Amino acid sequence: MYAPDPTTRLNAALEGRYRIERELGEGGMATVYLAADLRHDRRVAIKVLRPELAAVVGAERFLAEIRTTANLQHPHILPLFDSGEADGFLYYVMPYIEGESLRDRLDRERQLPVDEALGIATAVANALHSAHEQGVVHRDIKPANILLSRGEPLVADFGIALAVSAGVGGRLTETGLSLGTPYYMSPEQATGDQTVGPPSDVFALGCVLYEMLIGEPPYPGSTAQAVLGKIIQAQPVSAATQRASVPANVDSAIRRALEKLPADRFTGARDFAAALADRSFRHGAGATGEAGESVRDWKRAVAGLAAMLAVMSVVAVWGWSGRGAPAAPPAPALRTILDLGSERLVRGGDRVVIAPDGSGLAFTTALGGPGGPSALMVRTAEDLTFRAVPGLDGVEPYGLAFSPDGEWIAYVANESALMKVPLRGGAPSRLVSVEGGASYPDWSDEGWIVFLRKEDSFGRSPESELLRVRESGGAAERLIGAPWAPGPPAFLPDGLGILFEDTRSGRLALYDLGADSVRLLGPSGTMPRYVETGHIVYGDGEDGLWAVPFDLGRRAVTGEPRPLLQGVRNVNERVFYSLSREGTLVYLAGALRVRQWEMFVRGPDGVEEALPLEPGAMSSPRWSPDGRQIAYSLWGGYSADSSQIHVFDAVVRGRSRAITTTGDHYSPVWSPDGTRIAYQGSRDGRLEIRVRALSGDGGEQVLVSLTGYVEPLDWVND
Repeated sequence: MYAPDPTTRLNAALEGRYRIERELGEGGMATVYLAADLRHDRRVAIKVLRPELAAVVGAERFLAEIRTTANLQHPHILPLFDSGEADGFLYYVMPYIEGESLRDRLDRERQLPVDEALGIATAVANALHSAHEQGVVHRDIKPANILLSRGEPLVADFGIALAVSAGVGGRLTETGLSLGTPYYMSPEQATGDQTVGPPSDVFALGCVLYEMLIGEPPYPGSTAQAVLGKIIQAQPVSAATQRASVPANVDSAIRRALEKLPADRFTGARDFAAALADRSFRHGAGATGEAGESVRDWKRAVAGLAAMLAVMSVVAVWGWSGRGAPAAPPAPALRTILDLGSERLVRGGDRVVIAPDGSGLAFTTALGGPGGPSALMVRTAEDLTFRAVPGLDGVEPYGLAFSPDGEWIAYVANESALMKVPLRGGAPSRLVSVEGGASYPDWSDEGWIVFLRKEDSFGRSPESELLRVRESGGAAERLIGAPWAPGPPAFLPDGLGILFEDTRSGRLALYDLGADSVRLLGPSGTMPRYVETGHIVYGDGEDGLWAVPFDLGRRAVTGEPRPLLQGVRNVNERVFYSLSREGTLVYLAGALRVRQWEMFVRGPDGVEEALPLEPGAMSSPRWSPDGRQIAYSLWGGYSADSSQIHVFDAVVRGRSRAITTTGDHYSPVWSPDGTRIAYQGSRDGRLEIRVRALSGDGGEQVLVSLTGYVEPLDWVND
């Protein structure tokens, strides 16, 4: 038997005071309901904290902190009517506003007129100034928390993030939530700084104004990790550069509001508003001095060359200086841009690879452009240009790996054999034939070559296996497969450990050859590589690289991940780069390639309709038995819950995530009565078929644990 749904429970708990009419929406911290205030005969909005968050916060602490915001008085601040605890629910009550949020408006119109955007930003800034004077920092300024009522903005949820932060303290990770919305988080929030003041609200408002003018946040990204990396490291494109009608003073004010250091921003929200109105206001373009100019010149060069990728391929080389195991990745010592040839394209997104000792570079290409014959191009220390390796006529090479001494290259030939060829002349030799195809070889000092077998076209099949073969050739030895789903491998320096991505959980993993065991390392990511500075470098699934401290002796991550670099070419959620032992980083610079799919419905009359869903990596759509809802999988990048099941209601034309627990969930199948969904799920290396009620009651039920990929096909009976 299922427990009562949350609305029924909530109505019972609030009986005599409020009557819940319907759910209005769900956010990161709370669910919002439209209700009748029975004592005052008025309609109100009740926000109820998510149960997992309420359990960690505690009623006493939450209600004590929320009282500090109840007396805020300002024309542009939505007042707080009431708050309380009932039957385990933590809630607070606000006026119900007829209208829409700024988020709704931007979703519909994308950009606002300049004058209207400035008016909204100024009103919000004045509201923030009033709150800051009373010692209250909002901490979660975003378009969804700015309501538009009869053309006037109202800031909602004042102090709610503060109350949650105070109640949770250092235990926020227990909830699986974070305070603040990634697109609008200040750098100090993104790095977990507990001391957040008014400059953090100024930063968030700068992000909101930028989005109102340009149509997207200043730091866009499809994953939270990618967005936070850009906020900490990258500089946004000037608003005036993207929209000519943005006045110079407004562009300058936004740039100052988005400064990385709180001390470099406006001293208060009122100063931000004043700068928006002052036509003479100007703010510098960023850091000064020779090093800063060098970095900006390099970024401009990369941007310019990336725009010419149709006729030119570009590789950026980044040298690291320093050794040891610092807490943060080392600073760049040198950046260089190399021309790979005016008519050459890197085939299939295959990365440019660097020799372990830094003595050579190699990549595959189609001579003369797409459709031309394949070639393996190399450049060694004594070469001024890239040259084709002879003896590979009629072969399509890919998946390159240098030998430790830089004298040989291993490659996959025509998807069927692992080969090696000497760089300085000589015939290629076959190492092993690979049924099902091979990819991503890596060569160890001990004379082994490890490679991947049986990936699908997206490189993410759960049937993939990790194999190795001697550099002299012979039979391949299987290392690991199911229940793990290994991604591209990389040896640790001692040759006794292999880093890879577990494509089921999205997390980095390590295979210990001596113990014949696998352990998950913690961070979510792709393409991990060890570098002798004492870090694992990995991609974030978008266009960023991260570095996390790693103790080689203990085989353990020893610190928090830090952003390293943005703007790395991405193919199917993998960034392509290569590292030498000393830390020279080689990567392709260019536009991000992301699968952006839409969902359509075709009626009996043959008319097609695009559903109002944000484009993304959607798959496995299934109609509910009553023909009202569509369940589907949505891939969200590399994270702890990268693939989730969503449900679209074709009648009310709204979407809500049905499966909200940690792990990947895909291939939904409806029960005959339409109340439950069966699906395949993976978490912490386990692959299972599970069932969950759409109401959320009763949790997940595991039907069967799997040793391989088996997609649920249908629900035959109840």
